[in-house]
Amino acid sequence: LNDVTGVDMQESKFKEHKALWKLNKRGVDGENIIHLLLNREEQVCYEIARILLKHYPGMTNDIYMGDEMFGQSALHLAIVHDDYETVQLLLANNADVNARACGNFFLPEDFKATNKVTDYQ
Repeated sequence: LNDVTGVDMQESKFKEHKALWKLNKRGVDGENIIHLLLNREEQVCYEIARILLKHYPGMTNDIYMGDEMFGQSALHLAIVHDDYETVQLLLANNADVNARACGNFFLPEDFKATNKVTDYQ
């Protein structure tokens, strides 16, 4: 099948999930408004994110869709930025505590080679 389609048949990183934020309305890295707010590291942005999550709890498990940060969720970001109030809200909204961020950013350095093609000659 690889020869016919030209697609590498490695195990896909994609896991079926609900996306409440339209893909064509995301940022260049596949992020939604919650991700943007939590990455600002400003208290007012955290508060706005919590308000949105209270009104739209389905956004709790929405993830980055871009290759670089694929799989990173609001729970990952809240933990990284020590925003415990948002962590508690996300857990109350049934955040997926087993979610894996598996984008290129999270790969070991030796897997991040800029040359994506291997020349065996």
